[in-house]
Amino acid sequence: MASLSIITINYNDLEGLKKTTQSVFSQTFKDIEYIVIDGGSSDGSAEYIQQHLDRFYYSISEKDKGIFNAQNKGLAQATSDYCLFLNSGDCLANDNAIAEVMSQNLEADLILCNMGFVYDDGVQIRKQSKNIDFKLFSTSSIWHPATLIKRSVFELTGPYNESFRITADYDFFLKAIWKYHASYQRLDVVLSNFDTTGVSSNPEHAQKHQDERMRVQAQYFTDEELNESLEIQAREKSLLTKVVRKIKRIFIPNA
Repeated sequence: MASLSIITINYNDLEGLKKTTQSVFSQTFKDIEYIVIDGGSSDGSAEYIQQHLDRFYYSISEKDKGIFNAQNKGLAQATSDYCLFLNSGDCLANDNAIAEVMSQNLEADLILCNMGFVYDDGVQIRKQSKNIDFKLFSTSSIWHPATLIKRSVFELTGPYNESFRITADYDFFLKAIWKYHASYQRLDVVLSNFDTTGVSSNPEHAQKHQDERMRVQAQYFTDEELNESLEIQAREKSLLTKVVRKIKRIFIPNA
């Protein structure tokens, strides 16, 4: 059976850290190398980590240079076959989530699972895209919190590119698939629940997010592919606008 490291990063999100770590502690599958990287929090997170030192394979609380600098610190400590990055605030879907995944015949570089998106009115379960192709990377990406990554892939790609403050995971997946032809395997298992209030989902960071995505694409796409990507994004945005207008006409006729 393959081995697994789970890496959680945190900065001043004690309640999120508690939710995430408790979801790992409660797993029926116990052979997890659990790594927690805290960015020198001042909200009690460091003290919480100290209280649970015996539950962690490795933990540290010190100032870092951002999300992916912290994830790279965790990656540097991992020794398992696969890594799962479960940030503070995200959590495993249920107590058997890891057992269900690890009981499968895991061979691919990337193990893609289903994910719950947590909103104010509940959790929406979604499946990762059937097609890991140009269109996917033009409009979306592989979901980081619901994907086991074979640690050996990082030996090809290198660690996360910290020059991308928000989209280094997008850069990694595009590099792994597009440049190094990483293999992938889908499992019809809900692995994790994603906190939609995180940095990458924050509307305040939407423009920076888009700018970084364009910088990433420019590294791997030709000029022709970049233009095609922009056209795909424009069509998707236009379609979404039409759907929203139709919904408004049905439910809010005077809007």
